Amino acid sequence: MKRFKHKHLTRGLYKIGGFTLITAGCVLTATPLPMGLIMIATGAAAVIPVSAKARRIVRASRRHFSLWDKALGRVTLIVPERMGRILTMTAPRKSKIMEQI
Repeated sequence: MKRFKHKHLTRGLYKIGGFTLITAGCVLTATPLPMGLIMIATGAAAVIPVSAKARRIVRASRRHFSLWDKALGRVTLIVPERMGRILTMTAPRKSKIMEQI
């Protein structure tokens, strides 16, 4: 039973911390230094593995913006393996119709 509570507590902390970093990053994006972008990326990396809704949002944005999808595809090859797995989780899924063609 303790393991179950610990898992939910950890997930909650990751979500709170990730969304806090994303919010602070959005505010700091207007500064001359790119610190806001780094904070947004770090927050997203913390939230995506524990939140299905965050994965759906990123997947939808990748599906809608092809340049964004290509950029994240290239970054997946460069970043460490764990980060690459997180980005792979957000890759747009092909529809069954596209697979048949």
